[in-house]
Amino acid sequence: MSSRLSLYPALLSLLFLILLISSCTDMYDQPSFKAQEGPRLSAPEGAVPVRGIEIFSPDEKLDNPVSKTHVSIQNGKRLFAINCAMCHGPEGRGDGLVGKKFIPPPPNLHTEKVQSHGESDIYQRITYGYGRMPAFRKRISTEDRWNLVNYLKEFANK
Repeated sequence: MSSRLSLYPALLSLLFLILLISSCTDMYDQPSFKAQEGPRLSAPEGAVPVRGIEIFSPDEKLDNPVSKTHVSIQNGKRLFAINCAMCHGPEGRGDGLVGKKFIPPPPNLHTEKVQSHGESDIYQRITYGYGRMPAFRKRISTEDRWNLVNYLKEFANK
């Protein structure tokens, strides 16, 4: 009988532990976000951006050092197919396979709104990213980013 009585405290503590664990739902009560949904935290006002070697103000207008030749545009087209088409679509109309999952979808790069941006602005968006678009400064060389700008500006003619 005494061995049975010694089991009760152990069983009670085990039951208490099970109840404690099952009532702890902190993980389920936390706010969670699916991929590409989370709130983007922006830098505090007045923060100084550090962007590696290429440092310039968003207001600074850069001159395109790459001439708009057939070779430059073809290089931009090749780079677009590799780096951009999955979201922006093969023709830049915002209908890429990955981009279809985004809400809102990536922009149609042929629209007047997009084409009204200057070459410098487009270059900076490619370099440092914009919204959900990642930065390509470490993946694509400076010259190739300007080739992409030359190719994207050709969309205004289509």
